[in-house]
Amino acid sequence: MLFTDIAKWIQKQNDWEFVALGRKPRVSRAVSIEKHLPIASVSTLRTSVFGRLFEYVYLSFLDGFFYGKRVSSLRDSFLSNYDVIITPDPLITIHLAKRRSRPRLIQFVGGAWAENAAAVQPLLGPLFRSLEQKAYQLADCLVVMDSIYARQLIQWNKQIKIIPSGVNTTIYDPSRYDRDKLRARFSMTGKRAIITVASLRKAVKGHDFLIRALPQVIKVYPECHLYLAGKGDQEPFRNLARELGIENHIHFLGERLDIPELLAASDVFVLPSLSEGTPRALLEAMAMKLPCIATHVGGIPEIITHQRSGILVKAGVPDAITKAIIHIFSKRKIAKTLGEQARKRIRTNYSMDATANAYIELINRLC
Repeated sequence: MLFTDIAKWIQKQNDWEFVALGRKPRVSRAVSIEKHLPIASVSTLRTSVFGRLFEYVYLSFLDGFFYGKRVSSLRDSFLSNYDVIITPDPLITIHLAKRRSRPRLIQFVGGAWAENAAAVQPLLGPLFRSLEQKAYQLADCLVVMDSIYARQLIQWNKQIKIIPSGVNTTIYDPSRYDRDKLRARFSMTGKRAIITVASLRKAVKGHDFLIRALPQVIKVYPECHLYLAGKGDQEPFRNLARELGIENHIHFLGERLDIPELLAASDVFVLPSLSEGTPRALLEAMAMKLPCIATHVGGIPEIITHQRSGILVKAGVPDAITKAIIHIFSKRKIAKTLGEQARKRIRTNYSMDATANAYIELINRLC
């Protein structure tokens, strides 16, 4: 879905034709990418009679190979009309790379494909990793979101382009929103609102360290409240808040569709992750001119310049988060400057325009 948005940006500048190639869903979905791009659906095992009758443990793995072969079979009748294929799926890259006459292949690396697949089907972990590496070697170019990935993958392919995820700075623009009305809607009026947006399912997101940082902040600023947006089991964090005696200061929002509005109503954004790549939640918060506190891990130091466009803290240290929050609350002028510089950073380097221009340059170079 993200690349369909980028494709629309590219089409503003170039008369290029795009089509989204996707797996045909077994059940039609309420939301379709057809409103963004024309879509070509490819059948998979799961949409076949076989898939309806049999649900073996490794069916999704077989499904991937079947899908890749179906994509490969489209070459003469469909894919030959296109110059470039951009895919996050290593299996598609492997199947298409076997063809002599084929579009140029850009392998998008947005996450650990093999590790995610192996988490579901651990016995096939070595095979997944082997296939992933093969796809990296066969692709004409790899696209990654930060230099962390680039350094890891350069052993497989020297043609690597770093293209960060683009943020729609029109939607993520604080001037679009009535902050006072939003604060009233979210019951934030009269409070100092800290927000974080990340899945509660992953311990690596570091929510417990942020919660442990809060009691000392509340001692200085009793009106401080923490708002956590994201899917996952809330109970462990509720229990921790009760143990610390701050349960009335923490609000669990669950999965939300109104993130821009929540950010517009908040005072500071904190990302306490123990590991990260290029966190989209951080980019969006920065675009909203929020003063941001984030851990010095992964690709975050490439996004935030410490004490210029945000504050970097050591991961897994609640006291560091406490001091950073108090610093921002006590220095309003500094907080405002951090927010302004953050948005400037996003508009220059991480906007949809910047991402689209990077893809245009890459595609022109390959073709």
